[in-house]
Amino acid sequence: ASVAAAFALVHLSAHAGPVLNDPELWTGSLNGWTNAPPTGTATSTLTNPTYLNVQFGSQSGAPVYEEDTIYTQSADETGNFQIGGLRLRFDFYAEDLLPLSSVVYMHSTIDPGGYWQYAFTNSGTAAWVLHDLGFVYADGWVWSAGAGSAVQFWDDLANIDWIGVNIARNLDTAPQDYRLDNWEYYADAPIPEPGSIYMLAAALVSTGLIFRKRLKCAAAGIV
Repeated sequence: ASVAAAFALVHLSAHAGPVLNDPELWTGSLNGWTNAPPTGTATSTLTNPTYLNVQFGSQSGAPVYEEDTIYTQSADETGNFQIGGLRLRFDFYAEDLLPLSSVVYMHSTIDPGGYWQYAFTNSGTAAWVLHDLGFVYADGWVWSAGAGSAVQFWDDLANIDWIGVNIARNLDTAPQDYRLDNWEYYADAPIPEPGSIYMLAAALVSTGLIFRKRLKCAAAGIV
């Protein structure tokens, strides 16, 4: 009964796919994002729902990119994305025209001469589309400055200084409106919570003590 009670304490409350940061909701601010270069305008809208709004005027213009602050293990810090099964998901909306290109950028402090990019596309306009991508070299990440490698990609994951989105305006001269929402990092495998790990350790220690006591009793001829 004591052994059963000890194992009953082992309960990992973490679930598959834990979110590693609060989803970006842009409720009145850019939430630490930086808009550059200033050929388009990135603003936070207070409409319902809120989202990051990227607008181009009726003139031609270069791409716009937004840099995200880096989240790792639920903390706002730089670098080290070497977490098993790390993924990124977000919603993207093109109001009237699809952009010329739409790319997720990942930049590393040890490779300042280039960046990793992952192209994503919407199938149409006037609808939110969920995009979900993994931080895996073979999943479609491309190095901007020539040929990249899996080893280089892995090293850069441990030295990230920013991740963001690059949106290039369509060549059409009409004003264009693009939206980004619910930006979040998550893992597609369970990550035990610290409290659960302590409970597991306590259960294993308790189980070991019980077995040790029983072995001593058996050696002494006590039933």
